[in-house]
Amino acid sequence: METVQTKYDLAGPSLHDMLQVENILFVEEENNENKELEGILFSALTEALESLKKMRNQEGLELMNDLSVQAAKIHKSITIIKEYAPEVALHYREKLVQRLAEFAEGAGDESRLLTEAAILADKADVNEELTRLESHLLQFSDTLEVDEPVGRKLDFLVQEMNREVNTIGSKANDSRMTREVVEMKSLLEKMKEQVQNIE
Repeated sequence: METVQTKYDLAGPSLHDMLQVENILFVEEENNENKELEGILFSALTEALESLKKMRNQEGLELMNDLSVQAAKIHKSITIIKEYAPEVALHYREKLVQRLAEFAEGAGDESRLLTEAAILADKADVNEELTRLESHLLQFSDTLEVDEPVGRKLDFLVQEMNREVNTIGSKANDSRMTREVVEMKSLLEKMKEQVQNIE
């Protein structure tokens, strides 16, 4: 304070004393509204928001189209597996008949025969899994068309489809079916990544 008094040659009451007096200093706000600047800023903000909205809509459409293409590829794999599944079941049936013949001749092992019969019952039929997979795929495609946040539902459906594909893969003892299972797993992995970007 003494420095201020000396610099400005203040005499009499000290600056400290003056600052203790109520209402000696007051702040007055000036109303310097700049309507032109406000208009420019508002216009720029509106334009930026419209551009963001347009960009998000475009990105959403591209994502939806890409997911639809991948869903169609999965459906194609399902169709191919449906063609091969009866052949695989027939193959298992033939193996079981052969084991039964061996058993009838006394050359077969009963426990082995029962094991093979159980395997046949479990692996010969993937229709149930294919039906559920198709149902999930249809729900996925329908959900893509909904105009509301659907990210979590899509993520859940991808997980369910992956579960069915894994089961089909464990049952499919056929190179052609295995090839389609690998293709579907690859597509589902891509879909899972893309679904993470959907609200």
